[in-house]
Amino acid sequence: MQGIAALSGAELPEAEQCADVLVRGHLIQSDGHGRFSMHDLLRAYAREAVEQDVPPDERHAATTRLLDYYLAAAATAVDLQFPHGLPARRRNRPSPVMPTPERGFDGVRAATEWLSSEHRNLVRACVHAARHGWPGHAVALALVLGPHFHNGHYHDGLSVYPEALAAAQALGTGCDPVDVAYLRICLSLMNRSVGRMKDAAAHAAQALDDCIRWDCPEGESLSLIVLSNAARFAGRHREAIAHLRQALDAARSAGNRTLEAAQLANLGIVHLDMEEFEAAADFLGRARLLNEELGHRLGMAESAPGLAVAYAALDRFDEALAVAEQALVVEVELGRLIRQANLMTAVGDVYRRQGRLSDAVEQLTEALVMCRHLNGTSLTAFVLNRLGEAHLAAGDPDSAADCHRQAMELADQAGFRVEGARALTGLGDARHASRDIAGAHRYWQRAYHSYVEMRLPAADRVKARLAGQR
Repeated sequence: MQGIAALSGAELPEAEQCADVLVRGHLIQSDGHGRFSMHDLLRAYAREAVEQDVPPDERHAATTRLLDYYLAAAATAVDLQFPHGLPARRRNRPSPVMPTPERGFDGVRAATEWLSSEHRNLVRACVHAARHGWPGHAVALALVLGPHFHNGHYHDGLSVYPEALAAAQALGTGCDPVDVAYLRICLSLMNRSVGRMKDAAAHAAQALDDCIRWDCPEGESLSLIVLSNAARFAGRHREAIAHLRQALDAARSAGNRTLEAAQLANLGIVHLDMEEFEAAADFLGRARLLNEELGHRLGMAESAPGLAVAYAALDRFDEALAVAEQALVVEVELGRLIRQANLMTAVGDVYRRQGRLSDAVEQLTEALVMCRHLNGTSLTAFVLNRLGEAHLAAGDPDSAADCHRQAMELADQAGFRVEGARALTGLGDARHASRDIAGAHRYWQRAYHSYVEMRLPAADRVKARLAGQR
């Protein structure tokens, strides 16, 4: 209803009366929750009538009011969901042409539901603003929606951010260059999430240069996350750690303790790949403690999957499950499906290590369904490998091989070498369990060479397989 009030320029009670008249006249339909729709033919007629009968300046003013409303409402919703998020979303918002109808939310769940129900409209609003003369709104709305797009809406983000960048460039000197850098960071994160690591690294490198030039240490720290991811995916883990130590210094230089905690957690994840589990648990545990000190429940939840994996590798199963289950409560409340899938994968892997194989397969299968829905290429490969290992432990080498084969394809697509090598190892294990010794050795040989090139300790375990020491 607030959107109708903004579009019409009417006070909220008057807008409610007008909507009621239109509903009773069967010109629009209400869903009973403050949202309205109309038939496509009626919409086409209304658009034609507006273009003929409403002067251009009035149409422009109405669109501006609507964009003002979407920007204000989206900012309120995202700030409720992610109060410690991307600094850029609080920067340089256009001044509204008139006071926008206040959009309040009764807690985080209501904000999450509004973002979900308005998702398509928000995407269209941002693209329309970029293409048709509201570049400031396009830039601001794209930055505000960054955390929302990062919750599994990667392809929509890949539609929005190039448009917003073009709008920013059209503004020229009228656009803050740091905003442009943050748009590039968002675009790099979207590319990373769909496995386009080359594009992700290119945008992040340009953003890093801009952030250094314009003295923005927070943006510098965020850019380095993506560059670290690119190095990690390619198997260059020492380079990834170097990027993250620089990112940690930048976060501390900015005085952003939330970002500092995030970089500690990222360091822990790289040490997980390197099977340095004590170091991983240390970094992830420090991140969790810092977030707890800051009262940042979301940050605590974000460090939980890695911390659970580290604890499980150290045979601290009860702690692993407790950390993951506490975080899952937070992620369900926020509706962050990608994080829920990550946590469920950690829990499933703990179950496998404990010998609870049917529970592991069930949990990992559910996580896989969620990943496929979200189109997260690298995470899907990660889950498939763990599910394959659970199937093999449960005595089902055919299902294991199928999972690892899919994981290998996705890992190759995303350039995720660690998961590609893990998939090859799993395929070898599945062939060996099916008594195809020659096939097993072919896969293990490929996995071994990949691990050696990445200088990871898993090479020794695969070498033992090749020598017949399982």
